[in-house]
Amino acid sequence: MNKLNYEFKSVFKNDIDRFLKEKELVLSPVTIFGYSSVLKCFDIWCMKNNILDSILTFDIVNKWIMDGCETKSHKVSIMRELAKNMIKYEKNAYIIPKKYYRNNNKHIPYIFSDQEVLNFINYLQNLKVIHGYNYRKETYLLIFKLLIFTGSRKSDILNLKVKDIDYNYNLIHINHGKNDIDRVIPIDINLMSELRQYKELVGYYDNKNDYFFCNMHRNNNTRKQVSETSLFDIFRNGLKEINVPYKSRKEGPRIHDFRFTFIVKSIQKLVDENKDLNVYLPILSKYVGHTSLNDTLYYFKPKELIFSKDNYQKNSLIPTLNDGDFDEE
Repeated sequence: MNKLNYEFKSVFKNDIDRFLKEKELVLSPVTIFGYSSVLKCFDIWCMKNNILDSILTFDIVNKWIMDGCETKSHKVSIMRELAKNMIKYEKNAYIIPKKYYRNNNKHIPYIFSDQEVLNFINYLQNLKVIHGYNYRKETYLLIFKLLIFTGSRKSDILNLKVKDIDYNYNLIHINHGKNDIDRVIPIDINLMSELRQYKELVGYYDNKNDYFFCNMHRNNNTRKQVSETSLFDIFRNGLKEINVPYKSRKEGPRIHDFRFTFIVKSIQKLVDENKDLNVYLPILSKYVGHTSLNDTLYYFKPKELIFSKDNYQKNSLIPTLNDGDFDEE
């Protein structure tokens, strides 16, 4: 039984237990909770469908992924990793090709204007302490600044640990990001200064493996890693404050649209400045943690299809990869 008290009972019980035990060594409790919940659903499905052979076949994987209304991409990602883990221990398992189950109903991203970004940051600067938690404003302000000005995924930022920040060289280390990719990204010197000030302000880290961003209760000094749910609540309230209509979880705007805004505006800036995309797009692709250049090219669209008249500005404040970072010499 894993530490989330999920008892797996299907023929894949041992494979799932071993997989989660290994993942617990490198992933956050929040991420492990997500993995365990999905795999528990798979475990129950196997029991209901009388799966008796411990070979993870295409037929089993495909039928489970297509069954139910859960997000297919999330299922695919976890089943790919489970299959790779099984193969590592010489078990027979089918690895789903990347992007095998494409979603035809693509989310239309919301591209934030510079003014909307500034208004959102201003909203964060005025957050008040609630439920007895210290440093609420400072915590969420800095998390969203990292999301906005580095184009990182929310999981990359929430899983940052004290040891992952290099103050001497203005770098942050993203460990075990999406697709288990590690990368190092440079950040603006002013943003690094804010990270340093935040660390000195909270001053409650026990060791270098502590999560950098935690909710800290003022009465008993307990701290808990900031969750995606609490981040989403702050985001939703912020949209209301800056008069950006929220439609739904599917239609957005989503927190991920800050990442989309960063990448699209970065690409458009390169185009406007007549930069050689053969040189610069691979750099941007590595910076944002894409597995291939094709993933980055997904964001490369004619600006009239992406930007509204009010949203497009040549001198965008979003891309922090300035000319110095893209020096051709």
